[in-house]
Amino acid sequence: METNTTFTENSNSLNSTNSNDHSINNTNNSLASKERWNCSLMNEFDYLVFCASLIGQATNYYRYGEKKNCSNHFRNVKWCLKMKSKNLDERKKMVLEREAEKEAQYIKKKSSLDAAREKFGDVTYHAQTTINDVFTYVEEDRSTFGVIPFENSIFGSVVTTLDSLVKSKVQIVDEIYLDVNHNLLSNSKFESITKVYSHPQAFGQCQNWINTYLKGVQHVEAFSTSDAAKKAAKEPNSAAVSSSVSAKIYGLKILVRDIQNVKDNKTRFFIIRKTSTTIPTGNDRTLLLFTVDHRRAGALCDCLKVFKDYNINLTKIDSRPSSQRHWHYVFFVELQGHKDESDVKKSLQELNGLCQSLKVLGSYQNLKPQEESNN
Repeated sequence: METNTTFTENSNSLNSTNSNDHSINNTNNSLASKERWNCSLMNEFDYLVFCASLIGQATNYYRYGEKKNCSNHFRNVKWCLKMKSKNLDERKKMVLEREAEKEAQYIKKKSSLDAAREKFGDVTYHAQTTINDVFTYVEEDRSTFGVIPFENSIFGSVVTTLDSLVKSKVQIVDEIYLDVNHNLLSNSKFESITKVYSHPQAFGQCQNWINTYLKGVQHVEAFSTSDAAKKAAKEPNSAAVSSSVSAKIYGLKILVRDIQNVKDNKTRFFIIRKTSTTIPTGNDRTLLLFTVDHRRAGALCDCLKVFKDYNINLTKIDSRPSSQRHWHYVFFVELQGHKDESDVKKSLQELNGLCQSLKVLGSYQNLKPQEESNN
């Protein structure tokens, strides 16, 4: 099976491209040394010569079994022919967008795509609009792995991810920590802004600054921060809380940089797949969820006491409505240790006898940054 990875555009996302989408400057020809506008200024004959050159190189790659490079060159041919039909301004815009997309691939610590690329490198990526879509893609075997945001150091848990974990059968197999920075983007003057777009997580991460400097301005939620930038670019007197790369892609000005509540802003991502293949490393964590009978006094306390009895440290506790009935909750617990380790196994067996339902969501190596490990 071809290894491929699905990620979602979220509060920390950029508009991103397929990992195999290479800039036209990656080809071995004289165009690589020209200015970025030269491609957009080519006449029809130049386009045909250049496309013929790409096709020739693609044929050689195919002959020697380098199918990936062959595919990349034919993709560039298609892009050049598309540019040929545009006027000069449209061509310049296309070149700018392509350069911004290329930059988005390599700027680290910004998005779910970057989290995926840092972990997997050069594989096929499928961008999804929502977190739920990522889960569906993995469950249906349309992608080997999925990358989802789990929690932010400022705004806490991503509730959509928690709710999806309740319903899904996927397993968590790894984690990633990435830095996040937010900016105020707009083509309007600051004092004329009447509406600001962003993802709920980004709004939360920048709440202090927004409450201080954008009082009375309408807040409109978007699917992602890149979607917010796209909307702001189309509406006068509107702005977006988004990334610097989104500003370049959609032609927006950065009015104010780094508006997040805390400068050291991090987001934690989980990597999910349909089945678990992890083995204990000696420094692991396990995430599970369970439900209890809320009518029985001490039911939750009894469940948590199991981990104390086995000297297992808990690193996170959360809860979400179970959807089974009103005011009934699912409890999420993250613990130190791997589900296949002896004490963790025994604790889970004992816990299973005390709670109404139990689901182990996965074990994964603890990759919390070293400087934060003592927190």
